[in-house]
Amino acid sequence: MKKKIKKIKEGRLTNRGKEVLEKLIGKGRKMSIGKAMRESGFSNNYADQPSKFMRSQGVKNFLSELKRKRKQSLDALTKAKIDKAQYDKLVDGIEKMTKMVELLEGRETERRRVIIVDL
Repeated sequence: MKKKIKKIKEGRLTNRGKEVLEKLIGKGRKMSIGKAMRESGFSNNYADQPSKFMRSQGVKNFLSELKRKRKQSLDALTKAKIDKAQYDKLVDGIEKMTKMVELLEGRETERRRVIIVDL
C-alpha cells in the first residue's frame, strides 16, 4: 500500500517551519537553528544542515513579507500625521521586525562596542 505524500506548495512554510521560526524569534529565546528544527520534528540529517532550511524558498518568502511590512510601517511614520502613541507603536514594531530580519539573515541584532580604558 502506497503512502500518500502531501505536496507542499513551493515557497510556503510548513507548520514545522513556522514553529522553527517562532522558536528562533520568540521573546528572550536563544536557541540554535538545528535545535529548533529537531524540537519541531525535522530529521536529524536535515537539522544538521540548518543552512538548507534558512535558504529555503519558504523562509525567503517569509523574510520578503517581513521586509515589505517593515517598509509599510516606515512609510506610515513619514507620511501620516500621527499622535505620540501611534508613533511609539510603529517605532516599536519597526524595531522588532528589523531585529527579526537581522536574526534570520544571520546578522548582528545589536551593535556592541568595547572600550578599553587604561587604568
